[in-house]
Amino acid sequence: MFQWLCNTAKINKIIKKWRYFLMEKVNNTTDFIMNYLLICENIKDYRTREFEEKFEINEEIFDKNLRTPLAYTTLGDEEKIEVEVILDLEQLQMIQEVSFKYKINGSVAK
Repeated sequence: MFQWLCNTAKINKIIKKWRYFLMEKVNNTTDFIMNYLLICENIKDYRTREFEEKFEINEEIFDKNLRTPLAYTTLGDEEKIEVEVILDLEQLQMIQEVSFKYKINGSVAK
């Protein structure tokens, strides 16, 4: 009987630890999802204000690589320079891509 009580107490301790561990995982996952949704909502608000884009309620703004464009502009008299800013959530960075248009033998190249 005493052995059974000791084993039961050990099992209960293990169950409590696992319950705590699982609840932490659930809470972390919930926080992650809520933060992701908040980021999406803020980006949608920004792009609606800045670029007058329209979004559906549950429209996904990130591609499969967790990237989304934030800004785009052209520079120069003939708009030969293009600048795009992209948010990369997977790498936790903002990327600025710059491309130039120039003519080679009368055709435009990038």
